Amino acid sequence: IAYFTSRGIGVAEVNYGGSAHYGKEYRERLREQWGIVDVEDCAAVARALADEGLADPARLAVRGGSAG
Repeated sequence: IAYFTSRGIGVAEVNYGGSAHYGKEYRERLREQWGIVDVEDCAAVARALADEGLADPARLAVRGGSAG
């Protein structure tokens, strides 16, 4: 994160449906929905950042690692 922010690039970490530590119902959102719920949640964050003027939608990237 420091690499990006030190270069003026904003970073948002998404706790998408299925993430741990938010209870069973939240965790179960991802069951049999891998690549759907998590991707939709990340896309929603990207749209919200653009809608609020916090990110330029023409220069916005989404990256994930492992299950994220």
